[in-house]
Amino acid sequence: MIKQFWIKGQVTLSDLFIGDPQSKMRDAVANTEDYALLTAFAATNRLIAYLRRDTVTDADEIDHLCIKRNIMEEALAARLRAAKQRAAG
Repeated sequence: MIKQFWIKGQVTLSDLFIGDPQSKMRDAVANTEDYALLTAFAATNRLIAYLRRDTVTDADEIDHLCIKRNIMEEALAARLRAAKQRAAG
């Protein structure tokens, strides 16, 4: 098993690779601005839909992208709730 290291607070979405731990994905999402995160979420969704139609795509790649998409979705929902509370408060 290869140990993967990164500097917490400096990793970005472009630094993610198949097999990266979820903690690295969460750190990358946390370091991403709102608009860039929304754009990456949409692009990941499109890529997953495309790859699921491809019969030669590696299942690990699709799994990685689905986990990444779910983490981005959670972060976007939390950011939207926080913005709504700030606007109401």
